[in-house]
Amino acid sequence: MIRTIAGENFKVICPGIRELNQNNKDDQSAIMSYSEFNKIANNNSYCVIGRPVYESKNPIDTLNKIINS
Repeated sequence: MIRTIAGENFKVICPGIRELNQNNKDDQSAIMSYSEFNKIANNNSYCVIGRPVYESKNPIDTLNKIINS
């Protein structure tokens, strides 16, 4: 909807990317999986994967789980 107002070149940043089956959803009320993000993304879309990675004991494994879920 925002692109109909701002145009196709408007950059969209989507926070709240989580692993599909993550039990602890932190304080984010609106989350989506990386695969859900990719369904709506285009070249002007960026996702933010923060807390699940930087709070993880194994950030690389966590990031791989998120990307592959």
